[in-house]
Amino acid sequence: MLTRVLLVDNSADLLRSTKRLLATSDDVEVIGCATSCRDALECVSRMHPDLVLVDVTMGDMSGIEATRRMKAEPRPPLVVLTTLYDESRYEREAMAAGADGLVAKPELGTRLLRIIHVLTSSEPTGTRGSEGSDISE
Repeated sequence: MLTRVLLVDNSADLLRSTKRLLATSDDVEVIGCATSCRDALECVSRMHPDLVLVDVTMGDMSGIEATRRMKAEPRPPLVVLTTLYDESRYEREAMAAGADGLVAKPELGTRLLRIIHVLTSSEPTGTRGSEGSDISE
């Protein structure tokens, strides 16, 4: 099954490198990129991605607030938050907002594809919302 992903970050370099990383997987397609949470919310309503990867610290709105709003959509996507900082600092807020995972940006190259595959797997892997914590290897 193809997983359609929307990337949200205010760094064009990070968007490009994450897009290149995800292009290495045959079952993941980047359907768009947004550089603000407001644009991301519009894209979610219009494009209906399966998964949104969004930075916690965006300029116009926090990724955590954007997650709350995305999860209120009629067809909410999976949401994985990213951060440059210590994940534990944001974990409680992220999960309370409905995030399905949280990953530090320096670990995207080693963890992101696995997180996406675990979240989109048809096999039960635990309760949704705890996957980000479960994938800490």
